[in-house]
Parts: sequence; C-alpha cells; structure tokens
Amino acid sequence: MELTFFLTWVACLLSYSASINQKLFNKPLNKRFAWSGFIILLGAAFIAASQWHISVIALFYVLALVMTFWLVIIFMHGHIKNKNFPTAITAVMFLSVLVSAGGQYAA
Repeated sequence: MELTFFLTWVACLLSYSASINQKLFNKPLNKRFAWSGFIILLGAAFIAASQWHISVIALFYVLALVMTFWLVIIFMHGHIKNKNFPTAITAVMFLSVLVSAGGQYAA
C-alpha cells in the first residue's frame, strides 16, 4: 500500500508542477510531460492497489487518494517557500510511515 501512496503522491506533484502557480521550480514543467507522467503513475498506483483490493475498490481508492493529495498540495502551496522541495519529500515519508504504522486501513 505504501507504493500506491508514493506513486499517487508523485503523480499529484507532477500535475501540480505543470501549473503556472506552482512554487517547487523556477518555471513550470512541460504540461505534456507532467500529465503523461501523472497518467502513467496513476496506472501503476492502480495496479499496486489491485494487489490488495478488487479492481473497482482499487480505482475508487486511487481516486480518493488523488483528491486528498491535491487538497494537501493546495494547502502546502501557502507554506512552501521558493526552492523548498524537501517539504514535498517529507510529506511522502510522513505518509509512508503513517501507512506502515497503521496498516492498509490507515488511509
């Protein structure tokens, strides 16, 4: 389940990094690259979630993670200083520890 969290978080960061309002990089990523990576990583997250749940539940699980992570990124948007990329990495580590400590039912 940690792999599902990690892949979904990176996918959401990629989609956020394509926005002109992002604060992670000096200039936004190429939209074609970012959204292609988003779709590929979400597909991989779905496959990882399918190892634990049936396909319909895995799809809703990944969708719920995307909606949650986009909200978290928007809330982090107000607190991220320019070139403060370790904040995003810290969030991945925190979420991984949370899932590891609480099992698959922590999320």
